[in-house]
Amino acid sequence: MIVPGVRVGQWTLGLTLDDLIRMHGRPVRTHVMAALPPDAYAVFDHMVFRWDRVTVAATTLVGLKRVELLQTGFLMPAGRHYRTDRSIGFMATRQQIVNVYGRPTAEVVPQPLEIRMIYDEEGVAFSLDMAGRVHTILVFRPRTAGRFWYLF
Repeated sequence: MIVPGVRVGQWTLGLTLDDLIRMHGRPVRTHVMAALPPDAYAVFDHMVFRWDRVTVAATTLVGLKRVELLQTGFLMPAGRHYRTDRSIGFMATRQQIVNVYGRPTAEVVPQPLEIRMIYDEEGVAFSLDMAGRVHTILVFRPRTAGRFWYLF
């Protein structure tokens, strides 16, 4: 289960990178995401850590060890089975999300043909593919979305 602002499955926003390394070993992939204004949708530089056979990726802000954002995706092992506590899961449509969560705080375009619907008060964001279906769900602490994305 995904609980916005709190957790994805057993992974919580209370974990540190050290906790995750103890649980899963060294990450197999680490991505440094640089925020390059004015055209970038991201605000701060952050690092994404991924492990094989783990359904969740963890993000920290560069230089910090606390998990700031968790994400799971349709293509991650078993990730497609996750749903929010309000029953929004992968392949949900934009309209289904709006029906449950209302209008998003903001929408950004991380890359062409992708839309990210950000719900700052709840601590959840949904990435939709070019067909308008959810392919990634991101969880962060409520009212901290501005640390990650420009909320125009």
